[in-house]
Amino acid sequence: MNRANWLLGRQVQPSAQRSVSAETLIGELNELHLFARRVLDRAEAAGDDRTVLAGVEVAGKNIERLAKLSALGEIEQRLAALEHPEGKENDHEHSQRG
Repeated sequence: MNRANWLLGRQVQPSAQRSVSAETLIGELNELHLFARRVLDRAEAAGDDRTVLAGVEVAGKNIERLAKLSALGEIEQRLAALEHPEGKENDHEHSQRG
């Protein structure tokens, strides 16, 4: 089984699904996108216009997905910063309360 089939056929357990980060998903989607680009390049070299058009469609969808996951990654980073603030602001708040 090649890498693309393994990635496509991989099952994520429901409990583990929540712990998969956007960064991990972006990495896997990048691998799939590279695979699609290689197929697209081979189809173009072979003059297979039908496969080229299908490859362009897949590559375009991958780019859309990457954009969405990148936004999700930014949101995760912001949430993590809010959940675990570091720096003097937090110290300042504690000194005012106590």
